[in-house]
Amino acid sequence: MKALEKDRDRRYDTANGFARDIQRYLADEVVEARPPSRGYRLKKFVKRNKIQVIAASLVLLALGQASPGRRSASSKRRIKQGRPSRQPRKNGKQGT
Repeated sequence: MKALEKDRDRRYDTANGFARDIQRYLADEVVEARPPSRGYRLKKFVKRNKIQVIAASLVLLALGQASPGRRSASSKRRIKQGRPSRQPRKNGKQGT
């Protein structure tokens, strides 16, 4: 803990620095007391921007769900046009 470090260079310079770090902690921002890891910074970002993260996740999920539908539509088009499907033959080779 930075406030209790024995080495003076590693402690807060002033009580105001400690107070600012407490305010950052209460606002779910990155604190100076330790070097922020990627997971710590991501957790703080998600906590501050919960609605935006949920919205972006839903958009990505919807795009992922739409992708299989596009593949099946292309298969249907191939069948309609009379082109053979790309299913493997009995001897293990791909059809053309």
